[in-house]
Amino acid sequence: MSKLFFNLLLGAILPVFCFLSFWWISLIFTHVEKTVEILAFTGLGFGLLADFIVWRISKIHVYNLPDWMLLIIFVFYSICVFGFFMGVPVFQIFLGLIAGYYGAKKMQFLNSPKVIQKVEINKISRFSTVIMAIISICSAIIALMDKHTAANLIGMFHLPMNLSLPILGTAILLGGVFLICLQYWLTKRVMIKTLNYYSL
Repeated sequence: MSKLFFNLLLGAILPVFCFLSFWWISLIFTHVEKTVEILAFTGLGFGLLADFIVWRISKIHVYNLPDWMLLIIFVFYSICVFGFFMGVPVFQIFLGLIAGYYGAKKMQFLNSPKVIQKVEINKISRFSTVIMAIISICSAIIALMDKHTAANLIGMFHLPMNLSLPILGTAILLGGVFLICLQYWLTKRVMIKTLNYYSL
């Protein structure tokens, strides 16, 4: 079941990339909604065709992907999640969990020794945390540059007080640090739990 899930994630990359690329490129030349939609779905079809060809030729095994490719895949999905949720970094947590689970299943597939498992657990946890930190910083910059952020938060959470810039900045900073620490802990825990590795 996990292999099927990761194959679906891997197989979705080209269709999603082509769909988004055709969408944004079409906006350079036209703002007619119908035309943009047609071009975007043309990109989706092209991506599906390219995906089929790549899979037929390469016959890639999902647990034999090199580290550099996994890094690109993780960054790609991080950008997609960041854009889809309009810069809210909370949802990046789920990608860290997926990365940790994948790393653990890959080590099980490769029958990695305990010493390698320890190295990989720390490496993957740190990497997902670094990406979360970058996402959080970008999110903080966008939030602080938007003059409507404070008003939006007050309305969203029905806050009984005004949010001054220092209070808003402090809240963003504390929230970002919390998410970064949580990302590291959750990624590491899911790997330890999956591998039943408790000798860290």
